[in-house]
Amino acid sequence: MLPASTWSTRSCSRWLTGPSVAAADSFTLGALEDPAGSPAAVLTSARVRSAADEYLNRSGAFSRFSGLDVAPVTGSPDGYTAVVVLSAAVHLPVVNYLVPDGIRIEARSTARARLTR
Repeated sequence: MLPASTWSTRSCSRWLTGPSVAAADSFTLGALEDPAGSPAAVLTSARVRSAADEYLNRSGAFSRFSGLDVAPVTGSPDGYTAVVVLSAAVHLPVVNYLVPDGIRIEARSTARARLTR
């Protein structure tokens, strides 16, 4: 159960940026992008989703937040950007009586994988 009091901007930011950064760090070295021979950091949607799931499992987020889910749109649309979309149920004190399953919220975070010298 995720009480409304624990869903602050700081809490949301910490639980959302962690999986996207971990996902961006899960890159593999791809084909050379240019004739100069620079390697490219390449992400796949499956790898992004797997890294986000692994991060959330290790951090205990699935047990801490009610109905936490990594949305199906989580992935890498361009092969360089990790997009992580999380949703969870928020249980507000007064509204919880009227909506016992909570109110679903969704948050999106992006991180980019890039190699530099």
